[in-house]
Amino acid sequence: MIINQTYLSSTLYFAILIEDQLLMSEAGNALSGTKTDHQ
Repeated sequence: MIINQTYLSSTLYFAILIEDQLLMSEAGNALSGTKTDHQ
């Protein structure tokens, strides 16, 4: 079975993008959480 290189790299790219979005939102929630705690 031959795996299409562009399909593989684009899937990897989107997986990294989605993971980045999740990490950013988690970091944002943590930051906003600490900000609201200090208020």
